[in-house]
Amino acid sequence: NVLGVLMVITGRHNKLLSMEDVHLMEMLAAQAAVAISHGQLFDRLRRLTNELEIAHSQLNTVLSSTDNPVLAVNRQFKLIFANLAARQLFQLDDPLPTKTIPKLLPLHALPRNYKQVLRKLREQKGYSYEITLGDTVYLCHVATLGTNRVEGWVAVLNDVTQLKELDRIKSEMVRMTSHDLKNPLQAAMANLELLQEDVESHGNEEMMYSVRSIEKQLERMNRIIRGILDLERVGEGIKSFESCDPRLSIRAVLDELQHFATERNINLDVVIGDDVANFLGDQEQFDRALINIVENAIKFTPDNGQVKVCTQNHEQGVLFKVIDTGIGIPAELQSQIFARFFRGRQQGVEHVSGSGLGLSLVKTIIDNHKGRVWLESEVGKGTTFYVWVPAATSKSNSK
Repeated sequence: NVLGVLMVITGRHNKLLSMEDVHLMEMLAAQAAVAISHGQLFDRLRRLTNELEIAHSQLNTVLSSTDNPVLAVNRQFKLIFANLAARQLFQLDDPLPTKTIPKLLPLHALPRNYKQVLRKLREQKGYSYEITLGDTVYLCHVATLGTNRVEGWVAVLNDVTQLKELDRIKSEMVRMTSHDLKNPLQAAMANLELLQEDVESHGNEEMMYSVRSIEKQLERMNRIIRGILDLERVGEGIKSFESCDPRLSIRAVLDELQHFATERNINLDVVIGDDVANFLGDQEQFDRALINIVENAIKFTPDNGQVKVCTQNHEQGVLFKVIDTGIGIPAELQSQIFARFFRGRQQGVEHVSGSGLGLSLVKTIIDNHKGRVWLESEVGKGTTFYVWVPAATSKSNSK
């Protein structure tokens, strides 16, 4: 890499430079090259430092001006940054205290399954959870700092109090409407049965087709109302936690869905691990969640397919897996799968009936059990649903 040329001009006519002069010039050239290179590096470092300071100043300005509290911690979970909103919310001094986050923030500001969250974050996975501070509800998003390795984490808190209140009002309106619709719907179905008997006695095929169509729509409406009322009931949580047996949950699935699977030529198989632990919760609620997942798996698996239900001990809890050979779920739809009234519009599911509330009910029930539910899926290769709940003997349940 040529940095320049050293030129020596001598006033002595026809006088050649000696080897000693040449060596001296080579030494001078080498030292000059080092000096020039260092100077260029220094200029570049100064320029990058200035750019970094400007970027840091701009970032500080943005973070300080936002109303959202922002916190950052290093690998040792010591606080390294807090914007003005975070300082005010958590009453942090200036300069920032050197305590770790678990000792610095109130216990209710940390995720419920704190150690599991830390394990996920160390694997460079983001995490979100809700916290309530005073009368304000925040959605806390935690992201990893660093590219090749974890250098720390940043948390941003969004005030969702108003959204939660709107959601509560919406749920209350839906609940009241569902209650108001239940009785007239039952009356309509009873009258339809009488009409159906009358039409059958006259043998009018066209009228019979219309009656069956009405019956089908009323049954769909009834499923939606029943789903909403089920959501309302499980949304109240679990009043009394009792020891639940995973084997009974598997038995409930077989009792309710074996006939349905046989009708669809689906092989419904179960695998129960050795010495599977019990878990704390509501047996009836949990059974309903597992039945909903398996029923969905059967619905979305083509004839002659397979659905397997497995359970085993896993990480101080009980893990259920529902594996199917169905059509799979596109990646862009997977984040919406547990939303209320969500129904995928992918090709091949047009004929599948449902209210769009089954998996929303599953999510609520598993949350009630302090567990987790997630899925892995690929279009054309089937889906695996995972449900994890803490074992009855785990430390998380003894507190």
